[in-house]
Amino acid sequence: RSNLRDQNAQLVDDAKSAEEAKNAAELAMNRARLDLQQVEEEAGRYQELLTTVTADLDEASLKWAHAVQKIPNLPEMIINGAAEPVDAAIVAVKTDVDLVVLSAGSEDKVKIGDMFTIYRGGNFVAKCKVIRTTPDLAGARIMYTNDGQSIQVGDSASSRMAY
Repeated sequence: RSNLRDQNAQLVDDAKSAEEAKNAAELAMNRARLDLQQVEEEAGRYQELLTTVTADLDEASLKWAHAVQKIPNLPEMIINGAAEPVDAAIVAVKTDVDLVVLSAGSEDKVKIGDMFTIYRGGNFVAKCKVIRTTPDLAGARIMYTNDGQSIQVGDSASSRMAY
C-alpha cells in the first residue's frame, strides 16, 4: 500500500507539474500572439511608409527628368557648380543656316554647349546653343524662335535666362 501511496503522490506531483507547464506554455503562447500582432501592426506602418516614400521618389524622379529635359547640362552644373551668367548682344545673324554670333567669348567664360536666351525689350525672342568660341565672340545655333519673332543684330542674349 505504501508503494501505491508513493506512486499516487508521484502522479499527483507529475499532474501539478504538467498543469504548471501547460499554464506556462499557454502564457508564452499568448505573449507570442501579442508580439506577433505588434510586429504585424508595425510591418503595416512600415509598408504604408514605404508606399509613401516610393510615391515621393517617383514624383522626384519625374521632376528630375523634366528638369534635365529642360536643362540638359543640369547634372554637370550641379557637379561642377553653375557657371556665372553671361550677358551679350547679337552681333550677326544668319537665319538661313540658323546661326548667330554673340558678343561674348571664351574670355567671358562662354563654353561650347552653353545655352542663351535671346530677348528684345524684355520679351523672349529665341534660344540658341553655343557651338564655337573665340576669345571675344561665340557662334551659336538657333534652337528655336518664338512665333512671330526674328532675331536682330543688337538683341540681348543671356545665359542667366537660358532655361
